Amino acid sequence: MEANRALQRRLYEGGYAGITWPTEYGGQGLSSTYEWPFFDEAADYVLPEFGALTITTFHVCVPTIMAYGLSRVSPHLYSQSAGGRGPGVPILLEPSSGSDLAGARTRATRDGDQWVLNGQKIWSTFAHLADWGMCLARTDWDVPKHED
Repeated sequence: MEANRALQRRLYEGGYAGITWPTEYGGQGLSSTYEWPFFDEAADYVLPEFGALTITTFHVCVPTIMAYGLSRVSPHLYSQSAGGRGPGVPILLEPSSGSDLAGARTRATRDGDQWVLNGQKIWSTFAHLADWGMCLARTDWDVPKHED
């Protein structure tokens, strides 16, 4: 894990991590047309491999937070993740619903500037290797769980 963190840090310092992320969050602010050529060119080199944490951090958690929580999440989280110092995981599995988000019972209720969580999560894959987690909870019980 430490060797992969060091490789990720080198990519970040060289400007090759977070290619499509906004510049204000430590990225290059470029379109995906730049990201895929980088991966093609880098295919013959040793790249950081965090296993499932690669997917959860860079393709699930960070893009979701960027899309829905930019103003509430510190830019520090993005630079930490891109710099190899903070892989993350989604915290979603519940005793009664597993990974079925429509069946999630964990509730997040707004209390002033904070969210209060009520519910139960049983585990998250590779959480023991992650530095942070993104808890998935229902915030509006009046919204239908499924759409046709």
